[in-house]
Formats: sequence, C-alpha cells, structure tokens
Amino acid sequence: MAHLGTIGTATLSTTSSSITITLSAGAPVGSTVLLGIAWDAAAGGVPTIASVTDSRGNSWSTTPDMSVAAGTTVAVGGLRARVTTALLTGDTITVTISGAARGRWAAQADAHSEVNTTPLDKTASNAPGSSASLSTGVTAATTQANELVVAVFAFGSGRTVTVPSGWAAGPKVETTAGSGDRALLVAHRYVSATGTQEGTLGLSSASTYAAAVATYKYTPSGPPAVRISQVSFEVPNPSDAPLVRISQVAFEVPAATVGAVRIAQVSLEVPAAPGQRPPTGIKVLSDGVLQEAGLSVATQGEV
Repeated sequence: MAHLGTIGTATLSTTSSSITITLSAGAPVGSTVLLGIAWDAAAGGVPTIASVTDSRGNSWSTTPDMSVAAGTTVAVGGLRARVTTALLTGDTITVTISGAARGRWAAQADAHSEVNTTPLDKTASNAPGSSASLSTGVTAATTQANELVVAVFAFGSGRTVTVPSGWAAGPKVETTAGSGDRALLVAHRYVSATGTQEGTLGLSSASTYAAAVATYKYTPSGPPAVRISQVSFEVPNPSDAPLVRISQVAFEVPAATVGAVRIAQVSLEVPAAPGQRPPTGIKVLSDGVLQEAGLSVATQGEV
C-alpha cells in the first residue's frame, strides 16, 4: 500500500459555490484520489455537493464518504474517485455545491494506490464544540485486516497542530483573509489488523471543530520478483575462454517466508578453447589459485 502523495491543495476566502484545485502532481490509472474539504458553516450544515469534475473525466461520487458540521461554525467532508484516466500535473479538480455559497474553503487531494474498487468500510464523525484535543469519533470494527484510515479535521486557522504518532499528514491548509478563517488537516495511516479506528489531533489552542474518519479496504500487492538475465562474469584464470554466461535466472522471495530465496532455470556455459577440455563444476578463486568448490542444498532445519 502506498500514499502516492498530496497532489494538490486550494483555498478560497471569498464567497463562492465552487473551488478548483490545480494539481501539482498526477495520479496514475488504478489509483484512488481522496479529497478533503473544510468550509465555514454560516449557512448551516454540510453543503450539498452538486458536482465534482476533473480535467480527464474521471467519475466522482457526490455523496461524501464522511462529513459533519459544527453548528454554523465549520464543516468538513471527504470525497473519492477511482482514476480510470490518468491525472497529470496542471490538471484540475472542481467541486461545486448547491444552495447557499460558502465564504471559506480549504481543500486537499491525495492519491493512494492499491485501494479496492469499492473500498469504503467504516466511518465516524464528531463535532462536540470547542477543544484543543480533536477526535473524529470511533468507528465500528473494520471488516478486514488491511485498510487505509483517513481522518479529516476542520477548525479555526492560525493554530499549530500536533499529529499523533503512527499517522502521516502534510501541512495544514488554511485561508488567510483574517476573521473567520478556516483550516483543514488530512491525516492517514495503514492498518493490518481489524479493529475500531479513531483519528486525533492536537491544537495549540482550543477551537470549535468538525472531524470525521473513514476506512478503506485495500489489497496488498504480491511478493516482489527480481529477474536477472544476460549476466557475464570474468573468469580470472587466464585462458581463451574468459566468460561465463548466465541466463534465465529468477529469484523469488515470498513475502510470508523471511529469508527464503528460490532460484530456477539457471544455465551456465563456459566455452572451451580449441583442444581445451571444457571446464566443469564450480570453482572459487582463492589467493590467485582456482580451486574446486562444491554446492550443497540444506533442507529445512539443517545448517
């Protein structure tokens, strides 16, 4: 599982019904883009998402995976798209709301790999009032071991944040117009065991806040495979047959078997000079003298 990076952020400090993020990095086909947004909530509640579009025509859900509002102060939400046409640097993502426009927007887009096609599992949200110790609330137990956990926090700007151990987050995204500014922080972590999930965040001073968390199923990639072909070794023993060629070598290291290496389809060819007997066996150079060497294979438990 990989967080491919934050691919774009944007803020608005004027009343608007939409925001556009210009991407500072792309997202490949098969990745999932998660979009966190914070709004002022003067109009009340979480705004209704009318549309989400990007430059490449990927399909976005307009129903937030997670959302909550803290009265008429601040609201937060999370949206998602699976990338079927690669997003490129300089492309845009535009979010449009219906109903009353909002005077403060802060948005961040992140790309993740290996997220399942239908990944959403558990969510929780929290908007208890004012505090310097923020919590998303606690989800129900996740249904599978491998999940991505994403927490979004919206609060008053101008505060220093403390991200807890085990979570990763970039800088907060915040408006800077003055009174009424809002801030957004998006944090994530990967888990490998089922259980409840909660996102937390520390602030340098108390703020009214809204926070939510969602978990997303993902499928880890298979064990890495390394293939080596057309490798040449110089034979230090002076002769007219200076090369040993190895082809079709495959190394397989299963992820679940630490230290196990399997080698298959190995071919060794040592050409002999005219009148010279072809070299056989395995030889090791020791102090300038080429000596015969053996190869032993130990079964499990042998040394």
